[in-house]
Amino acid sequence: MATLTMADAERFWRKDVRTAVESGRRHLFGVFIDSRLVGTVQLITGMPPNQPHRAEISKMIVHPQSRRLGLGRALMTAALDAARRANKVLVTLDTRTGDVSEALYRSVGFEQAGVIPDFAFDPDGQARHATTYMYRYL
Repeated sequence: MATLTMADAERFWRKDVRTAVESGRRHLFGVFIDSRLVGTVQLITGMPPNQPHRAEISKMIVHPQSRRLGLGRALMTAALDAARRANKVLVTLDTRTGDVSEALYRSVGFEQAGVIPDFAFDPDGQARHATTYMYRYL
């Protein structure tokens, strides 16, 4: 969101994500070009007791200048491999409907489960957009 402060971003990455990674409930993957972080994805494996067979993809991000180089596919492959090693059989995710990421997710085997309208605000906070839920069996 445009209103995200540096303090909020640091809290998310240094506290929320780090705590979950250290506990083993979340896996964090990054891709670097010339020692510069240009992409990341998270795999959430710590699920509720009624969903131990499932994992979730979260925060898939590739810098716009580094797109179309296969980095997103490499990140997704690493996350799906980790899900297999964690004995997960189903992986889910959600993405902004119509986003370029939908094609990437489909290309690595995800299928659409459904669309929820008005799910989240655009980064400027002015309009809401739909989200597409997707899933993939391993």
